[in-house]
Amino acid sequence: MSVTPMNGKGNCSVAGCVADLRSKCPPELAVKSKGKVVSCRSACDVFDRDEYCCRGVYGNPVTCRPTNYSKMFKEACPTAYSYAYDDPTSIFTCSGTDYVISFCSSKKKPVCTYHDNKLACSDGSGSGGFRTMTGRLWLILMLSLFAFIYS
Repeated sequence: MSVTPMNGKGNCSVAGCVADLRSKCPPELAVKSKGKVVSCRSACDVFDRDEYCCRGVYGNPVTCRPTNYSKMFKEACPTAYSYAYDDPTSIFTCSGTDYVISFCSSKKKPVCTYHDNKLACSDGSGSGGFRTMTGRLWLILMLSLFAFIYS
């Protein structure tokens, strides 16, 4: 998932992660179904230790440091939070903006944006061509279509 600000002021960087982390997931964090890695758990969730969960004596930005696990995720997703105090590279302050939220954006699927009461959608080819539609009916239709496609 990625979050892309449009026409804002301040630090309006793209945030999120579009990498497929399943192939890079360490075996001890992997969640499998039918022999395939389907997701990757956090080290805090798996090990339940203070240094991975940034709690107890590790519950502040001085003592809570990146772990080998969080570093691996940070390398794959530089603008996403990888541990509790990952603020310097993961907090962006952007005001007066609209956002484009993309799921599975690395795949060739339609991407739509809604701005100034207009819905613009790409054709999913990756060519960047957009078709603009106006009105709330188109927004409802497109959201319904996406809900159907991804269900």
